[in-house]
Amino acid sequence: MQVAVAQIDPQLGEKEQNLAICVARMEEAAALGAQLLVLPECAIPGYMFDSGEEAMPYAEEIPGPTTEALERESARLGLHVVCGLLERDGDALRNAAVLVGPDGLIGTYRKTHLPFLGVDRFVVPGDELRVYDTPLGRIGIEICYDLRFPEVTRTLALKGADMVAHPTNFPMAAKVQTELITVARAAENRIYLLTANRCGKERWSACGWPRRTSTRRRCSSVRSTSRRRATRTTSSPASTSCTCSATGAPSCTARSSKRRRQSRSSPQTRRRM
Repeated sequence: MQVAVAQIDPQLGEKEQNLAICVARMEEAAALGAQLLVLPECAIPGYMFDSGEEAMPYAEEIPGPTTEALERESARLGLHVVCGLLERDGDALRNAAVLVGPDGLIGTYRKTHLPFLGVDRFVVPGDELRVYDTPLGRIGIEICYDLRFPEVTRTLALKGADMVAHPTNFPMAAKVQTELITVARAAENRIYLLTANRCGKERWSACGWPRRTSTRRRCSSVRSTSRRRATRTTSSPASTSCTCSATGAPSCTARSSKRRRQSRSSPQTRRRM
Protein backbone atom coordinates (compact mmCIF):
# COMPACT_ATOMS: atom_id res chain seq x y z
CA MET A 1 0.00 0.00 0.00
CA GLN A 2 1.19 3.52 -0.73
CA VAL A 3 0.28 6.60 1.30
CA ALA A 4 1.01 10.26 0.63
CA VAL A 5 1.74 13.24 2.86
CA ALA A 6 1.35 16.67 1.25
CA GLN A 7 2.70 20.01 2.43
CA ILE A 8 0.66 23.00 1.32
CA ASP A 9 0.60 26.70 2.19
CA PRO A 10 -2.97 27.45 3.39
CA GLN A 11 -3.93 31.12 3.28
CA LEU A 12 -5.85 32.47 6.25
CA GLY A 13 -9.59 32.64 5.57
CA GLU A 14 -9.28 31.57 1.91
CA LYS A 15 -11.36 28.40 2.22
CA GLU A 16 -12.26 27.95 -1.45
CA GLN A 17 -8.69 28.52 -2.60
CA ASN A 18 -7.29 26.19 0.06
CA LEU A 19 -9.83 23.49 -0.77
CA ALA A 20 -8.91 23.70 -4.45
CA ILE A 21 -5.24 23.19 -3.54
CA CYS A 22 -6.16 20.19 -1.38
CA VAL A 23 -8.12 18.67 -4.27
CA ALA A 24 -5.15 19.22 -6.58
CA ARG A 25 -2.90 17.39 -4.12
CA MET A 26 -5.47 14.57 -3.95
CA GLU A 27 -5.33 14.24 -7.72
CA GLU A 28 -1.55 14.25 -7.70
CA ALA A 29 -1.37 11.66 -4.91
CA ALA A 30 -3.84 9.38 -6.69
CA ALA A 31 -1.88 9.71 -9.93
CA LEU A 32 1.25 8.58 -8.07
CA GLY A 33 -0.56 5.48 -6.86
CA ALA A 34 -1.33 6.54 -3.29
CA GLN A 35 -4.39 5.14 -1.54
CA LEU A 36 -4.26 7.51 1.43
CA LEU A 37 -3.35 11.21 1.56
CA VAL A 38 -2.72 13.21 4.75
CA LEU A 39 -3.04 17.01 4.55
CA PRO A 40 -1.95 19.56 7.21
CA GLU A 41 -3.77 20.88 10.27
CA CYS A 42 -6.35 23.59 9.42
CA ALA A 43 -5.63 23.03 5.74
CA ILE A 44 -8.98 24.56 4.78
CA PRO A 45 -9.40 27.73 6.93
CA GLY A 46 -5.81 28.49 7.99
CA TYR A 47 -4.58 28.62 11.58
CA MET A 48 -3.37 32.03 12.81
CA PHE A 49 -6.69 33.60 13.80
CA ASP A 50 -6.61 36.38 16.40
CA SER A 51 -9.89 35.53 18.12
CA GLY A 52 -12.66 32.99 18.27
CA GLU A 53 -15.01 35.54 16.74
CA GLU A 54 -12.69 35.96 13.76
CA ALA A 55 -12.33 32.20 13.30
CA MET A 56 -15.95 31.10 13.73
CA PRO A 57 -17.17 32.26 10.27
CA TYR A 58 -14.61 29.91 8.72
CA ALA A 59 -15.71 26.91 10.79
CA GLU A 60 -18.41 24.54 9.57
CA GLU A 61 -20.51 21.71 10.77
CA ILE A 62 -19.40 18.16 10.03
CA PRO A 63 -20.72 16.87 7.67
CA GLY A 64 -20.65 20.13 5.77
CA PRO A 65 -19.50 21.75 2.52
CA THR A 66 -15.85 20.72 2.88
CA THR A 67 -16.52 17.10 3.79
CA GLU A 68 -19.04 16.84 0.95
CA ALA A 69 -16.43 18.11 -1.51
CA LEU A 70 -13.84 15.71 -0.12
CA GLU A 71 -16.32 12.84 -0.40
CA ARG A 72 -16.96 13.62 -4.08
CA GLU A 73 -13.25 13.78 -4.86
CA SER A 74 -12.43 10.67 -2.83
CA ALA A 75 -15.09 8.71 -4.70
CA ARG A 76 -13.86 10.01 -8.06
CA LEU A 77 -10.21 9.22 -7.30
CA GLY A 78 -10.63 6.08 -5.20
CA LEU A 79 -8.59 7.77 -2.46
CA HIS A 80 -8.78 8.07 1.32
CA VAL A 81 -7.86 11.49 2.75
CA VAL A 82 -7.27 13.05 6.18
CA CYS A 83 -7.76 16.82 6.16
CA GLY A 84 -7.63 19.47 8.91
CA LEU A 85 -10.39 22.05 9.30
CA LEU A 86 -12.30 24.04 11.92
CA GLU A 87 -15.56 22.52 13.15
CA ARG A 88 -18.60 24.46 14.39
CA ASP A 89 -20.03 22.30 17.19
CA GLY A 90 -23.07 24.28 18.33
CA ASP A 91 -21.53 27.39 19.89
CA ALA A 92 -18.17 25.70 20.31
CA LEU A 93 -15.19 25.94 17.97
CA ARG A 94 -13.15 22.77 17.42
CA ASN A 95 -9.82 22.08 15.75
CA ALA A 96 -10.69 18.92 13.83
CA ALA A 97 -9.49 16.50 11.20
CA VAL A 98 -11.76 14.35 9.07
CA LEU A 99 -11.10 10.95 7.53
CA VAL A 100 -12.91 10.53 4.23
CA GLY A 101 -12.93 7.56 1.88
CA PRO A 102 -14.47 6.63 -1.46
CA ASP A 103 -17.62 5.53 0.37
CA GLY A 104 -18.01 8.77 2.33
CA LEU A 105 -17.14 10.33 5.69
CA ILE A 106 -15.54 7.77 8.01
CA GLY A 107 -14.84 9.82 11.12
CA THR A 108 -13.90 13.10 12.79
CA TYR A 109 -11.16 13.67 15.34
CA ARG A 110 -11.10 16.75 17.60
CA LYS A 111 -7.71 17.90 18.85
CA THR A 112 -7.32 17.05 22.54
CA HIS A 113 -4.15 18.96 23.51
CA LEU A 114 -4.13 22.68 22.81
CA PRO A 115 -1.08 24.99 22.84
CA PHE A 116 -1.45 28.71 23.46
CA LEU A 117 -0.96 29.48 19.79
CA GLY A 118 -3.11 30.54 16.84
CA VAL A 119 -6.70 29.37 16.75
CA ASP A 120 -6.00 26.78 19.46
CA ARG A 121 -6.31 29.60 22.01
CA PHE A 122 -10.03 29.74 21.28
CA VAL A 123 -11.14 26.16 20.59
CA VAL A 124 -12.70 23.56 22.87
CA PRO A 125 -10.59 20.39 23.23
CA GLY A 126 -11.84 16.99 22.18
CA ASP A 127 -12.14 14.11 24.62
CA GLU A 128 -11.96 10.95 22.52
CA LEU A 129 -9.25 8.97 20.74
CA ARG A 130 -10.66 6.61 18.13
CA VAL A 131 -9.25 4.14 15.64
CA TYR A 132 -11.14 3.67 12.38
CA ASP A 133 -11.44 0.42 10.46
CA THR A 134 -10.87 0.97 6.74
CA PRO A 135 -10.01 -1.25 3.75
CA LEU A 136 -6.45 0.11 4.11
CA GLY A 137 -6.09 -0.93 7.75
CA ARG A 138 -6.85 0.61 11.14
CA ILE A 139 -6.20 4.35 11.11
CA GLY A 140 -5.84 6.63 14.14
CA ILE A 141 -5.64 10.43 14.02
CA GLU A 142 -3.89 13.00 16.19
CA ILE A 143 -3.26 16.67 15.49
CA CYS A 144 -0.03 18.65 15.90
CA TYR A 145 0.61 19.26 19.64
CA ASP A 146 -1.05 15.96 20.56
CA LEU A 147 2.19 14.30 19.45
CA ARG A 148 4.05 15.99 22.34
CA PHE A 149 2.23 13.70 24.78
CA PRO A 150 3.26 10.04 24.39
CA GLU A 151 -0.02 8.78 25.84
CA VAL A 152 -1.96 9.89 22.78
CA THR A 153 -0.03 7.83 20.24
CA ARG A 154 0.29 4.99 22.72
CA THR A 155 -3.47 4.87 23.26
CA LEU A 156 -4.08 4.71 19.52
CA ALA A 157 -1.49 1.95 19.17
CA LEU A 158 -3.06 -0.05 22.01
CA LYS A 159 -6.43 0.32 20.32
CA GLY A 160 -4.98 -1.44 17.31
CA ALA A 161 -3.93 1.37 14.96
CA ASP A 162 -1.75 0.21 12.08
CA MET A 163 -0.96 3.81 11.19
CA VAL A 164 -1.58 7.23 12.72
CA ALA A 165 -2.33 10.26 10.54
CA HIS A 166 -0.84 13.41 12.03
CA PRO A 167 -1.90 16.71 10.41
CA THR A 168 0.19 19.49 11.90
CA ASN A 169 1.03 23.17 11.80
CA PHE A 170 4.43 23.09 13.50
CA PRO A 171 6.12 26.51 13.73
CA MET A 172 9.69 26.96 12.55
CA ALA A 173 11.05 26.62 16.11
CA ALA A 174 9.51 23.17 16.67
CA LYS A 175 12.50 21.21 15.43
CA VAL A 176 12.47 18.79 18.36
CA GLN A 177 9.01 17.64 17.25
CA THR A 178 9.89 17.29 13.60
CA GLU A 179 13.35 15.77 13.95
CA LEU A 180 13.05 13.71 17.13
CA ILE A 181 9.57 13.17 18.53
CA THR A 182 7.99 12.01 15.25
CA VAL A 183 10.59 9.26 14.90
CA ALA A 184 10.35 8.37 18.61
CA ARG A 185 6.56 7.95 18.51
CA ALA A 186 6.78 5.64 15.51
CA ALA A 187 9.63 3.63 17.05
CA GLU A 188 8.20 3.21 20.55
CA ASN A 189 4.78 2.14 19.26
CA ARG A 190 5.85 0.16 16.16
CA ILE A 191 3.37 2.01 13.95
CA TYR A 192 3.46 4.11 10.80
CA LEU A 193 3.21 7.81 11.66
CA LEU A 194 2.17 10.01 8.74
CA THR A 195 3.06 13.61 9.61
CA ALA A 196 1.84 16.34 7.25
CA ASN A 197 3.25 19.75 8.16
CA ARG A 198 2.34 22.92 6.33
CA CYS A 199 4.82 25.38 4.87
CA GLY A 200 4.80 29.10 4.19
CA LYS A 201 3.75 31.97 6.45
CA GLU A 202 0.54 33.19 8.06
CA ARG A 203 0.42 36.74 9.40
CA TRP A 204 3.40 37.22 11.70
CA SER A 205 4.26 33.56 12.12
CA ALA A 206 6.40 31.43 9.84
CA CYS A 207 4.96 27.93 9.88
CA GLY A 208 6.24 24.64 8.59
CA TRP A 209 9.44 25.01 6.55
CA PRO A 210 10.34 27.69 3.99
CA ARG A 211 9.82 27.04 0.31
CA ARG A 212 12.92 26.72 -1.82
CA THR A 213 13.36 29.50 -4.32
CA SER A 214 11.04 28.66 -7.17
CA THR A 215 8.32 30.06 -9.36
CA ARG A 216 5.99 27.28 -8.17
CA ARG A 217 2.96 28.27 -6.11
CA ARG A 218 2.92 25.14 -3.98
CA CYS A 219 5.26 23.29 -1.66
CA SER A 220 5.04 19.61 -0.91
CA SER A 221 7.10 16.46 -1.22
CA VAL A 222 7.09 12.84 -2.26
CA ARG A 223 8.51 9.99 -0.26
CA SER A 224 8.30 6.21 -0.47
CA THR A 225 9.24 4.03 2.51
CA SER A 226 9.53 0.38 3.39
CA ARG A 227 10.09 -1.45 6.68
CA ARG A 228 13.90 -1.34 6.65
CA ARG A 229 14.69 1.51 4.34
CA ALA A 230 13.21 4.89 3.49
CA THR A 231 13.78 6.36 0.05
CA ARG A 232 12.72 9.87 -0.87
CA THR A 233 12.03 10.76 -4.47
CA THR A 234 10.35 13.72 -6.06
CA SER A 235 8.43 14.28 -9.25
CA SER A 236 9.82 17.77 -9.65
CA PRO A 237 12.66 18.24 -12.13
CA ALA A 238 14.13 20.84 -9.76
CA SER A 239 14.33 18.35 -6.89
CA THR A 240 16.85 15.62 -6.23
CA SER A 241 16.32 12.25 -4.63
CA CYS A 242 17.95 11.09 -1.41
CA THR A 243 18.01 8.01 0.76
CA CYS A 244 17.89 7.80 4.57
CA SER A 245 17.93 4.90 7.00
CA ALA A 246 14.80 3.99 8.94
CA THR A 247 15.90 2.45 12.21
CA GLY A 248 13.87 0.63 14.82
CA ALA A 249 10.32 1.26 13.65
CA PRO A 250 8.74 0.32 10.32
CA SER A 251 8.49 4.03 9.63
CA CYS A 252 10.88 6.92 9.12
CA THR A 253 8.50 9.84 9.56
CA ALA A 254 10.79 12.87 9.90
CA ARG A 255 12.94 14.23 7.15
CA SER A 256 16.64 14.60 7.80
CA SER A 257 17.54 17.95 9.34
CA LYS A 258 19.19 19.12 6.17
CA ARG A 259 16.32 18.17 3.86
CA ARG A 260 13.71 19.28 6.40
CA ARG A 261 14.68 22.90 5.80
CA GLN A 262 13.55 22.68 2.22
CA SER A 263 10.05 22.41 0.84
CA ARG A 264 9.00 20.09 -1.93
CA SER A 265 7.02 20.23 -5.13
CA SER A 266 4.76 17.14 -5.00
CA PRO A 267 2.99 15.05 -2.25
CA GLN A 268 5.08 12.68 -0.06
CA THR A 269 4.43 9.06 -0.85
CA ARG A 270 5.06 6.15 1.48
CA ARG A 271 4.75 2.40 0.85
CA ARG A 272 3.58 0.18 3.71
CA MET A 273 4.97 -3.34 3.44
